[in-house]
Amino acid sequence: MINIPTEEELDLDIEINISSIFELEKELRLHPKRESKYFRWAAQAQKELDEAKLELEIVSAEIMNEIVENAKKPIPASGLAETRKMKLPLDERYTKARRKVIECEEKTSILNGLVHSWSSRSHRLTELAKISDRILWNEPVVKESSKLAAAGEILEF
Repeated sequence: MINIPTEEELDLDIEINISSIFELEKELRLHPKRESKYFRWAAQAQKELDEAKLELEIVSAEIMNEIVENAKKPIPASGLAETRKMKLPLDERYTKARRKVIECEEKTSILNGLVHSWSSRSHRLTELAKISDRILWNEPVVKESSKLAAAGEILEF
């Protein structure tokens, strides 16, 4: 089971330290390892979701078999869909399995969003490194985009 980091932990993890060029270099070096952790977590969450969906299908089939076997008179094929809609959600096993799917879907969505945040962080790190490199070699800093402008303001150009 994957535990999603708290907001405070995430803020500390995703923050870019720009206090010096050495810290920025360290951020660039460590970024892939830290980013891969979130990719792994997202993949594990997707696996948990797939397993929960499979379990829900199995539980649903077992419940439907029980309903059909315990019926006082045979249920026609045309009535199975209606029976599934009416009786399946009332079973505690189905409800439990469905709640697990919902929980896994939420976790997967959150982790996929974090993966996108880390990809964005990678882009920001690259842009900051380009700006820092230009500063070190006394080249003019050309603000290529609004994101670079924001990065330049952070570095006080």
